[in-house]
Amino acid sequence: MPTQGSLSSPERERVHSRSSWSADQSVPELERKVLELGHWVAGLKAYLDQRNRILAPSEGGARHPRKEFRVVRSALMMISRRALELEGATRRSRGAKETGADGRTVGNKELNELADILREIVLLSGSMDDSRETAFESGPVWNTFVFRSLSESPEVDRIISESERIASGMLPEKIVELRDSREVPEAWSGDLRALLPKIGTILSYLRLISQMLETDEPLKKCILLFSRVDELMREVMEFINNRLQRFPDDTDALFGSLDGAAYTASIELRKVHSNELKGLVEIRPTPIVFARIETAYSLLNDSLQMTLVNFAQLLDRDLEPTDIFPELLTKEQQSIQLRENMWHLLQIVQKIEQDPDSSPPEELKRELIGFRDKNLYFLFYKDMETVERFIEEVIVTGDKKDLVPLLHRFGAYLETLLGQVNMRVVLANHPFEPLQQAPHDFGGLM
Repeated sequence: MPTQGSLSSPERERVHSRSSWSADQSVPELERKVLELGHWVAGLKAYLDQRNRILAPSEGGARHPRKEFRVVRSALMMISRRALELEGATRRSRGAKETGADGRTVGNKELNELADILREIVLLSGSMDDSRETAFESGPVWNTFVFRSLSESPEVDRIISESERIASGMLPEKIVELRDSREVPEAWSGDLRALLPKIGTILSYLRLISQMLETDEPLKKCILLFSRVDELMREVMEFINNRLQRFPDDTDALFGSLDGAAYTASIELRKVHSNELKGLVEIRPTPIVFARIETAYSLLNDSLQMTLVNFAQLLDRDLEPTDIFPELLTKEQQSIQLRENMWHLLQIVQKIEQDPDSSPPEELKRELIGFRDKNLYFLFYKDMETVERFIEEVIVTGDKKDLVPLLHRFGAYLETLLGQVNMRVVLANHPFEPLQQAPHDFGGLM
């Protein structure tokens, strides 16, 4: 099984087809640096907030203050480097003013203030990391100190505000065109103008996580960004729920889209909290951390992209998701191919399980190797290892007495996995007839 760092670039592109729509937009380098710095500072604040829901330990587990502290310290060092880089870029930028580059609010004053705060925190964190384990009993006090140091600075707030202002304007071009169209009903305009920038901001945070997945950076720091995503998504849900309570007509198309957006967001957040991010700081094996982060990213990113598509289709029913997010076309094609080949493999596995003499061993091995080589990288990372392990075990098992129970387990796993693949949002408009004919075989997932 390949390790986290062993996937080649083409394979990563095939596996993830990550969101790249904003990369084509002309975002100045200075603004990009402001955006990234502000996102990390906002993520750090959200992570240290006592109301943070992501810090819950795994089921039956205890908190690990030292591990949490080291995640924070690693993030602090990285944020300090980014602040220094931005300060240098701001100084070099022609026409940059003391009040901010290009007339914006982030300039040397804000960056110097942030640098001073970070310097004090980093020095203190160094002495804590060298101390005994008992020093970490005061972990909550340390978190509160750092949180207050950042929260009480107006300059830090301006960095975060400017970062999220930039992000809110990075919506897909098609969404911007529709939002600003004269055809938008007046009754819808206020809601869309309030929601769309907020969703664009959340996608911007997720895009930073995507970049870290692609470049094999240390990933536990991503939990800071997820903490801010959690805050922003809950703000969106609160706005929508308040709006629904006051909506004059529950038969209005926008009412249905808002209701669906809030419901989907709550479901995906629950999955992310209970299955993927819970207890993440406790996990040591890198592949498991990668798999958890990738799945959490995909759940939230896909649901938010489809929320934007649903809003856009209110204004243009002929619009396709790929018109807004071109990378979805690649993911759609991959998913269709994966589903068909997985179904074909499942039929062969079940057939040989029932009658081991129905096919020569070479045919089964050929099918397994073909699936592994052509389809394995279309799966989520967390499923790749299990599928490959099953394939390797089947290939080396020569005794039919051992092969039958192994194929039974492999077939049951493929059934469940096929049901999950079939629920991908990119397949919503591509029903698969074999699964529709026999939904009971898939544990109610269809």
